Amino acid sequence: MNAEAAVILPLVITAVWLAAASIYDIRKKALPVPLAAVILILAAIWDVYLAVRGEAVLYERIFSLLPGVFFIALSLLSADKVGLGDGLSMIGTGQLTGAAVIFCTMCAAVLLCAVYAVILIAAGKASVKRRIAFIPFLLAGFVIVLTFRGGMQ
Repeated sequence: MNAEAAVILPLVITAVWLAAASIYDIRKKALPVPLAAVILILAAIWDVYLAVRGEAVLYERIFSLLPGVFFIALSLLSADKVGLGDGLSMIGTGQLTGAAVIFCTMCAAVLLCAVYAVILIAAGKASVKRRIAFIPFLLAGFVIVLTFRGGMQ
């Protein structure tokens, strides 16, 4: 695989998976663990590929796990108010895209989701207890990051 394809392939896989998961998340307001496992399996395959090529950087792999681990901890601490599938999705996305992309994606997604929630509450269309699909915001954040990422690796 040439260098350009090795950069683009994980981004395309991530975008396609996030788009498919977004549709499911919007319809069900939840992402089942087996569906999240798909991105984890793809990420594991990618990690093996990088390791075989000698391109896996341990600290990069570890840092790219942190946003997902943070969301999993939130899920466990909040009695599932934050979905476990969201955290697992971010682990897989982070492993495919790298630490810088997943950190920026997470920040953009949380900001977009918060703005959406405030608008819904202010308009009287939702209460603070309403479940909001998060994966579509993760997809939007990912698209924003890819659009403006410049030299981000």
